[in-house]
Amino acid sequence: MNRKKLILTACLAGMALPNLAGAQAVDEDNVVSEKINAHSVVQNTNLIPTPAYTTIITSEEIHANHYKNLAEALSYASGVFVNPGSLNTSHLVVRIDGDDRVAVLVDGRRVNMDKGIMSGRASYDLDLLPSIMNVEQIEIIHGTAGSYAINYDTPGGIINIVTKKGDKRETTVDVAAGGHGAWKVKAVTGGSLDDWSWMAAGGFDNVDYHKYKGTDGDTHEMPNSDNNRREMVYRIDKQLTDNTSLTFDYGH
Repeated sequence: MNRKKLILTACLAGMALPNLAGAQAVDEDNVVSEKINAHSVVQNTNLIPTPAYTTIITSEEIHANHYKNLAEALSYASGVFVNPGSLNTSHLVVRIDGDDRVAVLVDGRRVNMDKGIMSGRASYDLDLLPSIMNVEQIEIIHGTAGSYAINYDTPGGIINIVTKKGDKRETTVDVAAGGHGAWKVKAVTGGSLDDWSWMAAGGFDNVDYHKYKGTDGDTHEMPNSDNNRREMVYRIDKQLTDNTSLTFDYGH
């Protein structure tokens, strides 16, 4: 009888062992699945800053406000300051949002006087830039451009001066007058035919001496307050291929 009980107990124990092993395997699976329920978040960061915003000064704005030169047009743009250089008033330093490390381009070609004159800062010669009559628009980029190679050394921004082409037959005349004998007359004409286009502009700009009464009671003329400027600009373009053109221009 005792032998039968012993055999029966052994059989029951053998039947229970697989269930215990299965239960242990399930628990181990649960533990493994909990361990792999982990993840990480990767966030990309721009290494090169993008420009805050861009300001455009159009030829219509230039005409409506009677700007006499590029320096005056730039000085009215938001965040842009133009100051004369220390050596000659024709050498100007332009600042965008307080930074004078600025690239100046004419039709995409850089014209900065990078070496020597302004203690290493970017400057330009007003006399070497296009006449305001010959400007289609002025593009001002605040800060570093999207392509860092364009102004890697001038993080203050970019000023690109786009000149006019004779894309259509058009003639405009600008006449203005003011105090202290100020007056000006400017005209621009242009046209195109087949693969050729042309543009011509000219004008007169005059301001008399500013006068003031001194402490001695006499009337005096303020030094360097007069202006007498004559300008003439010509441009001829020949379209050679879809991506190639030849340009001849002259300014005086």
